[in-house]
Amino acid sequence: MKSTTQNLFMYPLGALFAATLAGSAALAQQVEAPVRPVDFSNASPGFEPAAGGDDLTIGIAMDGAMIVAPGRRSPVVFTPQQYAPGTEDGALSTMEAPVLDWSIGDRVYYDVQDGVQWASAADYKAAASSGGFSFMPFLGSDAPKTYEFKMRLASATLGGKAIVLNASAVVDRKGDRVTLDRGPIDVFYDMSPTSVEQSFGLEVSGIDAELVLNIAVDSDLPLQEGAAGIRYAGDLGGVDYGHAVVIDGAGQYLELPIEASQNSIRLVVPASFMRNSVAPVIVDPTIVTYQVHRAFNSNLAHSDVAYDQTTNTFAYVFESNFSSGQADIWVVTYNGNSGVEEDRASLNIGIGDTRQPSVASDNTSNQFLVSYRRQNSDGRWEIVARLVNALDIDEKSSRFLIAGTSGAAGSAFGYENGQVDVGGKSQGSSLFKVVWNRHFFNGNYDNIRTSTVLPLTPFVVGATPTISPVQAITVAPGSRLSGLNISKSSGESDVAEWRVAFIGTNTSTNTQSVFTSLYADDNTTVLGATTWLGINPTWFASDLDVSDGLADLDGPLSSSPVYLVALHVDGPNAADIWLYGLQDDENFGQTHLTELEHQNLGMRPRRPVVATTATRFTVAYTEYDIINTGYKCFSSSVDLTDTFRWAVTDRRSLVANLGSTWSGGTPGSSSRYSGGRYDSRYVGTSVTVLDNGIWTLRAAVIHANQPPSAGHQYCNGAPNSTGDYGFIYMAGNSNTSSSKTLHASAMPLNQFGYFLVGHGGSGTITPPGSNGTLCLIGGVLGRYNAGGEIRFTGGAGAFNLIIDPSAIRSNSGNVVGMSGQTYNFQAWHRESGGTSNFTNALSLKFN
Repeated sequence: MKSTTQNLFMYPLGALFAATLAGSAALAQQVEAPVRPVDFSNASPGFEPAAGGDDLTIGIAMDGAMIVAPGRRSPVVFTPQQYAPGTEDGALSTMEAPVLDWSIGDRVYYDVQDGVQWASAADYKAAASSGGFSFMPFLGSDAPKTYEFKMRLASATLGGKAIVLNASAVVDRKGDRVTLDRGPIDVFYDMSPTSVEQSFGLEVSGIDAELVLNIAVDSDLPLQEGAAGIRYAGDLGGVDYGHAVVIDGAGQYLELPIEASQNSIRLVVPASFMRNSVAPVIVDPTIVTYQVHRAFNSNLAHSDVAYDQTTNTFAYVFESNFSSGQADIWVVTYNGNSGVEEDRASLNIGIGDTRQPSVASDNTSNQFLVSYRRQNSDGRWEIVARLVNALDIDEKSSRFLIAGTSGAAGSAFGYENGQVDVGGKSQGSSLFKVVWNRHFFNGNYDNIRTSTVLPLTPFVVGATPTISPVQAITVAPGSRLSGLNISKSSGESDVAEWRVAFIGTNTSTNTQSVFTSLYADDNTTVLGATTWLGINPTWFASDLDVSDGLADLDGPLSSSPVYLVALHVDGPNAADIWLYGLQDDENFGQTHLTELEHQNLGMRPRRPVVATTATRFTVAYTEYDIINTGYKCFSSSVDLTDTFRWAVTDRRSLVANLGSTWSGGTPGSSSRYSGGRYDSRYVGTSVTVLDNGIWTLRAAVIHANQPPSAGHQYCNGAPNSTGDYGFIYMAGNSNTSSSKTLHASAMPLNQFGYFLVGHGGSGTITPPGSNGTLCLIGGVLGRYNAGGEIRFTGGAGAFNLIIDPSAIRSNSGNVVGMSGQTYNFQAWHRESGGTSNFTNALSLKFN
């Protein structure tokens, strides 16, 4: 076997040895592997900003927001649990991605908002207030509007004499029954998953008089004749109102005709029934949705995720289109281990349009804060929020205003609000920080605003928390701002800070920069909005995300926490994601994610979201597969090496296949770490999927469980016969005293191969007889191809090898790795079909 292997690879490797020993200038490259491959046509879109760059914190806040100067943070005394290798939480019971299936036909959901009792089921939603009852049939998420069918008991007579009704109803709900108490008559609405049963109850007996109920109707659905009563409907469907009966306390029963006009319904109980009646007398019609075609609650979008440690649940929030112009906000909790659904609840099921929810967790109070955009009566966007009890998500605070609007569009002081994001806390005293984009009409520019929310302690359903005055992060005109994000959590006690990042586009020059600011988790401003990264004019940045800070990672600049920023840009190579290290207000370690993962550079990944785990970060994103012409959502784990370079470990874990249509939305992602599990590498991720014409959500719990990487990947090669690109990663550390494990994966099944080591060289060449790229040219080459070192890919298409730093292969025998030396590694393997190929390469610098 050993002899056969050497013969198969003798020619190309012999040529390479000859070129290496000759020291060919064409093949010589830098000693340490480059961040970008030499043949990639465009450098990083980000570059360090010039001195005196854009300053977004000058001027006067036109909306009166407080301008806060940086100050000293309060001392932090809380000491949380720290991560130690080998103490990770237990293994997952499943790695499947469960569907957040929005078929809610098995239950009616209830909520009280602004004094109105709301209900939502599969085919309708309804609202009960002191002024009456409104039924809204679900006619499809593509319906042009939400159609209301409003009803109010306008009058009632008994024997021609008016029954004096209370002008305003007292609303009460017990279980699935909502009661509107009008004094002499109670109006009951019994909710079921498919219909509403309306009842009028009177405490009368044996009265020889006709009972007449006059119901006022207000609806833009035109009156039609129905199959079993009356129908108010349009082209898409509407409301069937029928099956009216009267029944008394003795069980006597009579069907009633229904008299109707566009604006009224009249129910008449004849005197012949009333004469022999026994109290109570109940008049009982039903209300159901009539659909022309089967409608689905689709267009689920804009999901976000947070984690609560006490309940071990990931909370997913998202918007759901009830019609094309009106979305509702929902929350679903999933078990942090198994991915099994725990509960779901409505957060906003009103008439006004609500969009783009974000969620964070406060570990100490066991509360989630969900903030979202809400369109007010003037058609402009305000920021509202609700607290949710993580111990029982049906328990919610009142809906409260974070940021309103002012002035008319185009007026000197007119503004509305855009994207919103929320940061929580995993330790210490409770607090949430909300950030949002405020758009000013006069001048067509944006500013960033922030406020804090103090959780309810103890939690009181329907209460309103304490909200701080609005503060200004930026106040200068002349920029459009986008991609706003705040870290999901303020992290451990030795971090205890929120990082805010966003993209600024100068409206005069169209140049872009990334800005960052920093806040202690007592809301002290540590660093105002600072130009952190300039954007190359040939690229356009459209989205970013920023991680929580990790204090246990040693960055290159100081002992302060390390952050990972993922930036989505469009440029000469279409969509790309770049990763940047952030420490203090400096940029380090920029890396192209697609190359780091060793993928086709034209795959067009976009919309990244970052989560922080015990020792590393994960990056989830959507990607267009140019070969299979479809979209997918992946998640990769990213380590910071001792040379302050980024390395991929858990490569491209599949969250979900998205099909041929992409929703355009950003995935949601949050880790157990952000909720206080500092020993955890578990991450909950969600994404929107078009499934048989219905927009659904997929949610996956990802366990980023690989050991830390000792070196970083470089060099993009060619796909192998599987269609994938071979991938290499090294587990271990960078010292010279302990062994390391090389892992190669994404290779053809049941083929043999072995690892190569380059003593400093990182140049590239395509060897004769091979389909791949050798990335170790420019130095001495060694092969791990002794009898026990030749590996077999087997049924997993992968193999690994433990290497000893004191016995590194060379062309003239083993050498001892020394501190300060750089060695590059790659795997060669046979292809299915008789040729050969390579993985990407990995660079390790011993310390």
